[in-house]
Amino acid sequence: MASARTNNVARNAWFAFIAQVINIVLSFLSRTVFIRLLGAEYLGVNGLFTNILTMLSFAELGIGNAIIYNLYKPLAENDQEKVKSLMALYEKAYKTIGCAIGLLGLLVMPFMGYIVKDAPNIDENINFIYLLFLANTVLSYFLVYKKSIITADQKNYTVSYYHQALHVLQVILQTVFLILTGEYVVFLLIQIMCTALSNIVLSKRADKMYPFLVSGTAEPLAYEDRKFLPMCALSLCTN
Repeated sequence: MASARTNNVARNAWFAFIAQVINIVLSFLSRTVFIRLLGAEYLGVNGLFTNILTMLSFAELGIGNAIIYNLYKPLAENDQEKVKSLMALYEKAYKTIGCAIGLLGLLVMPFMGYIVKDAPNIDENINFIYLLFLANTVLSYFLVYKKSIITADQKNYTVSYYHQALHVLQVILQTVFLILTGEYVVFLLIQIMCTALSNIVLSKRADKMYPFLVSGTAEPLAYEDRKFLPMCALSLCTN
């Protein structure tokens, strides 16, 4: 068991290194194509909305890391019922957070005129573009909880493999469609599609690796087993 975990750690490090190299190359290529075909105005909009939604994502409160940490022991002890209960709580927590970020994101919209003081010179409606960014962020919180069990089981190389493959697909599709159409909306729709596809693929992979997750109903965790969650998130997830 110790040897297997050591091998998994080595694989994780190797895949992380390869993924980082690929990301650097893809980022350079996609950024170059993006600027040449759409221009700096669109790049500025891209950066602004990414920053806004990154700030809203602080609502996550570190819940993911907390639950992954608490999965280590039951996974090592093969306590499948405890793992199922934690995963059920994680699912509820992240769906709640996704909905909360969606609501907060919509509440930002009336103030868009103050956030974007100088309207960028783009063809698309700025509010519509923002809604596409918001949809992608909210969507990223659904089904993503399944990858936590893979990470906690020291098999993050599996997550890296699928995530990187879909990221490469996303960049290729975005680049091709930008060259063919020059449409920024298509660029964003492909991003949303790949976010959804990534979550679905990893969810199916987790179900295959840990079939007990989809067998039977998970028992709710006792209160003392849920105290690792921040209190505000705990109250949301138990209502």
